[in-house]
Amino acid sequence: MNSDDLTPTRGDQISDKKVLPVSYPISLEDQMLDAVDTAPSAAILLAWSGVETAMASAVNRLKISPDAPPYRSPMHNIDALRRYSTLSAKQGNLLTEMRQIRNKIAHEQDEIYAISPNQVKNYVNSAIKMARQFEKLQGKDSI
Repeated sequence: MNSDDLTPTRGDQISDKKVLPVSYPISLEDQMLDAVDTAPSAAILLAWSGVETAMASAVNRLKISPDAPPYRSPMHNIDALRRYSTLSAKQGNLLTEMRQIRNKIAHEQDEIYAISPNQVKNYVNSAIKMARQFEKLQGKDSI
């Protein structure tokens, strides 16, 4: 190795150095599921973020909102998907409920204690299913 820099030269021994394990990024779904038991509030926030992103992408692909993306709230996107796709009233109500739970977790610190680990797991699983459905929407597709 040159004394002026850290560039290895031919013949340098590097076997004595520790090699850090390579960490591969895990999917958002894996992050959500990993957080269910260890960080339930994070699991809910991640889950809603995934749903919100998938919803916004679906609204863009379906071209069902005249508003520019920065002006589309989650409620706007839920309403647009209800009106212009076959998002059922039940699914729309579930999304609204999920949004309300997310807001309570994000803004009311005591709310996380009122949610059981099983409820967090159900929330995350519902979010994954909804996001996957939104990701499949194309053109005049329905949910």
